[in-house]
Amino acid sequence: MRRLLMLFLTLVGRVFFRRIEVTGRQGLPDGPVILIGNHPNSLLDPLLIAITVGRPLAFAAKAPLFKQLGIGWVVKTAGGVPIHRRMDNQGGKVDNSSAFAALDAVLERGEAFGIFPEGVSNPGPELAPLKTGAARIALGAADRGVRASVVPVGLTYWKRDRMRGRVLVHYGAPIRVPPPRPPQDGQTEDETLRAQARDLTEVFDDALREVTVNAPDFETARALDVLRAALTEHDTELAERAELSRLVADAWEDRADDPAMKELLDQARGYAQVLEELDMSDEALRSDPSRFDWTLRLARHALLLALWLPLALPGLILHAPVLATAVVMGRKLSPRDDVTATTRMLLVTMGVLMSYVVVTVVVFFGLPLWTNVLASAWALVFLMLSGWAAIRVLERQSALRRTLHATSQLVRWNAFLGFLRGERGLLRERFLELLSEDAPEE
Repeated sequence: MRRLLMLFLTLVGRVFFRRIEVTGRQGLPDGPVILIGNHPNSLLDPLLIAITVGRPLAFAAKAPLFKQLGIGWVVKTAGGVPIHRRMDNQGGKVDNSSAFAALDAVLERGEAFGIFPEGVSNPGPELAPLKTGAARIALGAADRGVRASVVPVGLTYWKRDRMRGRVLVHYGAPIRVPPPRPPQDGQTEDETLRAQARDLTEVFDDALREVTVNAPDFETARALDVLRAALTEHDTELAERAELSRLVADAWEDRADDPAMKELLDQARGYAQVLEELDMSDEALRSDPSRFDWTLRLARHALLLALWLPLALPGLILHAPVLATAVVMGRKLSPRDDVTATTRMLLVTMGVLMSYVVVTVVVFFGLPLWTNVLASAWALVFLMLSGWAAIRVLERQSALRRTLHATSQLVRWNAFLGFLRGERGLLRERFLELLSEDAPEE
């Protein structure tokens, strides 16, 4: 059952996200492994790690999830281990001895489990302070002779709360857990373990920052992304983009109090605001396409749209109410911003499954007995193909609309676009100047 569930969740993840890019997975060690990840997007975070890690994976999950109808069964069947949090118990004491024992048993079997040391889903642009639970589990296992490797996993989303967004899953370098230290300076064993757990948690924090992009607030993160884009002269893979974002963030952090850096960030914010008001992208400014290029792009999108449309029509009719409900109700039903994407994924998944069941049942009972089974099976296959075609059509029409809009902008604001390209170049030059001021002289 668990294997079938994981196959289904993999399908859901691949459909919900337009692109899932995975880096660093080849460095995953064999044997007992603890995967520690940042936690910006609720249930989608463990889903993405589970479907990309390439091996069976247990997960530490907050206990209230196991009481939710449907979700509780999925989490439990997928290998979830309930963790009780004080915030879920009105701040009172909680007992996680059974959960720790279950996770210890996973490591002793030479298997892997995932945990989010932030403790809560954190949609902010920077890591929250890490809890020491992962470090205590790792040290406890080491004390029993089980030397587990700890692997940081960075999840970086583009358009985090939308369907058909993109995500990078970055597996970092393994961390070898040291053996527990003997008590020193009159400390008890428990005090020594707590101190070492705090030290190891700091190591985990540094490792997670190496595979994630961090900023103190969204405005700063937006400005830093503008600077990252200004340094880019061609389209890049998600991994390259994330690495450049980290380098830019590190450079900013080193000079965050410098008035020149503050002024540069203000200029980057203004530039980003102008692009947003004009509905322009940095890629459009960078590529400098000719009218002929845009005409070819329009023709290609229109042709592919026409080819997909006949197959997509039934899927569009069947799925449109489901997609509209997910888009509109996803935010209304979400108690927090970080849950929006998860809510939409659940609404789409349940709605699509229900619609498929209804159509299959209608076909089955609406045809003679000797043809209904085969017809129902073919109807289900056709619905899935039509659903995928509907997704492609929606993406193509969106691209076609953006291309038409960009074409009109090239005609109407050609001189102003030249000014924006100049501003982009100035941002790039000024940022590189600030970096060169810190570079060591030869």
